Amino acid sequence: ADALWDGDRGVMTADDLALLAELADAGARGELWLAYQPQVDARSGRVVAVEALGRWRHPRHGELPPGRFVPLAERTGLVDRLTEWVLAEALDAQARWRAGGLELGVSVNFSARTLGRPDLPSWVLGELAERRLPPSCLTVEMTETAAANLTRAGAVLGPLRDGGVRVSIDDFGTGYTSLAALRTLPLDELKIDLQFVQRSATSAADDAIVQAVSQLAHPLGVVAVAEGVEAEATCHRMAAPGYALLRGSHFSKPVTEAALVAGHLGAAATAGGLR
Repeated sequence: ADALWDGDRGVMTADDLALLAELADAGARGELWLAYQPQVDARSGRVVAVEALGRWRHPRHGELPPGRFVPLAERTGLVDRLTEWVLAEALDAQARWRAGGLELGVSVNFSARTLGRPDLPSWVLGELAERRLPPSCLTVEMTETAAANLTRAGAVLGPLRDGGVRVSIDDFGTGYTSLAALRTLPLDELKIDLQFVQRSATSAADDAIVQAVSQLAHPLGVVAVAEGVEAEATCHRMAAPGYALLRGSHFSKPVTEAALVAGHLGAAATAGGLR
């Protein structure tokens, strides 16, 4: 068949289906790799954690952006296999870094479909234990939309957090999570969507949202994170209301593990940002 119909999302083209077929074994063929983008402490400028971002070096199409293949995987059960690969690679990297004296936490994004796995807590905690890693080195990220099913999200995230894994909501402000969810879900971190951060300099409404999210996070004991920081002025504007962690191209674009381990991130961030 040339296409597969998904009643919620529309038509998959023949090219989409071909990519999905190749993606299934892309990790085994060595085509997938992880890039890492730092989270910087707003006060010290020091890199304290990184986010793992999946990349696909396709033999014919070259470097494919995540937006080309991740949404396709999320529409099928293949996203579970992709997440398993990303988690394993990120934790293997953690083990290598820690053996070399580099202690940076890592965030891995979990889709709504993956959050529905009943074995998710035992799987994630088992992967950590197998590598003898402290659970606190891992942050499980989910989009606000993925967290919308509070019962399901709480059932899998509660045991994870009890086991020491950190939990974060990504892209906050773009989904359907009610304010009540912030006290119901087991959360450590709240990442405001980058569009609010980037528009806050010119839009009073977006600036008000940025301020409100920070003021909401602090009394709940949740770390507020600002994404999309692309300029020095934005750093100061986000630090003022209390965003503890910043991420964006002002500090660094996503880099390879080799560049991270070489120590360029920490040195450049404290010197005023990577280029």
